[in-house]
Amino acid sequence: MAQENNLLKLRNDDYASFNGDVQSNAFGYNVRLVNSDGAPKTGYVGLYKDKTTRANDNAGIINHYYWADVHSKKIEPNKSNVKLHFSADKK
Repeated sequence: MAQENNLLKLRNDDYASFNGDVQSNAFGYNVRLVNSDGAPKTGYVGLYKDKTTRANDNAGIINHYYWADVHSKKIEPNKSNVKLHFSADKK
């Protein structure tokens, strides 16, 4: 499931930041930064409720928009919705 909101990358750094707000899956989520074509700009990192995780391999470009691409674990038995906030930069 992809985040509907996009964010502009403002700084030339190698980080993207993700923080889970609501998560109901038993086995958690993974998230990465993608561009408008769905091409990954970071590797996957774990997404945790009320905790910031950072990808340190951000290949995004300043002044371009990016989205969060969120996936549950393949063994997850439940359907759910996840809410998160993220940044295309280090937060």
